[in-house]
Amino acid sequence: MSHLFEIEDYLRVTNCSEDVIQGRYDGRDYTWEPGEHLDVHKDVARHIFGFVTPEMGFDAKRVQDARERAFMRLGWMGRSDQTMQMALEKLRSTVVIEPMPIAQNVRVIRKENPHLAPEIEVSQTSAAGGSGAGVGDGGTVAVPEVSKRVAKK
Repeated sequence: MSHLFEIEDYLRVTNCSEDVIQGRYDGRDYTWEPGEHLDVHKDVARHIFGFVTPEMGFDAKRVQDARERAFMRLGWMGRSDQTMQMALEKLRSTVVIEPMPIAQNVRVIRKENPHLAPEIEVSQTSAAGGSGAGVGDGGTVAVPEVSKRVAKK
């Protein structure tokens, strides 16, 4: 079964450490093996890693609280000798959070072809395996040919 979604709402999160990173969001467990990435919704990255998104606003107190809770869940903060600065350094040295590579291509396609409305679909039957797939229920992202998908007015 496939469903449409906004590809720009997904981020690639890569574990650059030698340790497994685990988190949970909305009843689903996420596991990043060392050196592997998952493509996850920005809400997952915000909850698990304290990643700041424009929708959150940039209110310093709100951002600090969200990061503090995330870092405590990860075990990077909580003891008296662990500070916010130490947890931020751990985040920066452990995790890379970036737009999904395909999202950048979709933005270019949409910008260069405003009359087109490309659909992005998650294939649940893809052969891509491992935790690197990570989108939705483990599927990969497929972009149909935009030249054949003209938006109806």
